[in-house]
Amino acid sequence: MLNERLTGYLNYFERLSAQPPNRWEGFYLTKNEDGNFGLRFQLAFACYALGVICLHPDATEEEQERCRTAMAALIDRMIQRRVWAYWALSLDRSRYDITADPIAHGNAQYSAHLAMMIGAFTAAGGDPRYDEPFTLLWTQDESYEYTHTALIEMIGSQMRDNRFHGVECAPGRVDAACMSHVLWAYLLHDARHGSDYAELNAEWLAFVQKRLALGGPKMPGRGALRSSYNTRNGIASLFSTNVHDAWALAFMAEPAPDLVYTLAERFLPRLRRIQTAAENVDLAYTPVTQRDAEREIATPGLATGLSYILAVELDNDELADALLAYADVRLQPVEQDGERYYDDEMVAPFVTALFAIGEAGGIRTLRRRPRPFVFSFKRAVSPDISEIASRLIDVDDEEADD
Repeated sequence: MLNERLTGYLNYFERLSAQPPNRWEGFYLTKNEDGNFGLRFQLAFACYALGVICLHPDATEEEQERCRTAMAALIDRMIQRRVWAYWALSLDRSRYDITADPIAHGNAQYSAHLAMMIGAFTAAGGDPRYDEPFTLLWTQDESYEYTHTALIEMIGSQMRDNRFHGVECAPGRVDAACMSHVLWAYLLHDARHGSDYAELNAEWLAFVQKRLALGGPKMPGRGALRSSYNTRNGIASLFSTNVHDAWALAFMAEPAPDLVYTLAERFLPRLRRIQTAAENVDLAYTPVTQRDAEREIATPGLATGLSYILAVELDNDELADALLAYADVRLQPVEQDGERYYDDEMVAPFVTALFAIGEAGGIRTLRRRPRPFVFSFKRAVSPDISEIASRLIDVDDEEADD
């Protein structure tokens, strides 16, 4: 049987998923779809959390079935037009001669998550319902039919065709955090269907290492990874952000452990520690800018939750404990009616899912593979850090392709 905290998370996500399809109580309905607070992210991470909880060794058969039922309900919500309408409404389709299909023309910020959600459902022992056609309905005259494999193949075909070996996350932009879910979608599909889509990961990861990984002196805005790459002019951002680094590294740790091991040593020192006599506990958190919060890019809770998953993936128990302690002290956890969630954020489902994933064993649980990394919390999370440039990947500052 699951422990009390994991049971509370399960009850919370189960309630959210069991609402009538046209009800979204408990979800944050953003007006800024360019940020990270959209429904697609809240649904996706809740689904990942349920998948990891389902695979927890203490989960009973009844609890596993509850997880799978809620996961399927979240996937079905993800397919709803309301979740992906932002894509179709933002297009000048007469100019670009493309359809409203949110999968066929980039938009990995949606398609990669849908594919990983279905993959997580199958990893958790879900039935093959998504091997049968499902429909994304735009209008009575315009709809798009996919299966799990057709979805993966559509993503893969774009990845093969693009010179940057990835899929645009938004028009004209690709980034490592978004693409990390493509990597996972391939791994999970291959595990279920015996395919070899994960072979595509190597070229993208080589691109990340060559064009997006940061090296040299560690200065403000120069963490682990350039925050984005402009697919139109071939120029990468000069700077990193904490939330993007945490997100990308947490979900790349399984597909690209060696790369993440190196880049984590650039990122982890950017975390901050809090030591207070009143709380009598070490806390750690991931700072974000006020501008990121205003633009709905990140909150401290969201960034800290992503860092928590990374710490779990790296088996850095000391850091993971400090990050979780921050959440329990500063993010106002709610425990009522058998549920457990963090209510101190606009995107409570997203933030709660991050800590649930970590507490249940990490995202790697979807592949049930331990990770043999160990970092020193006291060395990695400190205002004063030593230079380790000699151990980092060398990146040419020339951004444009030849």
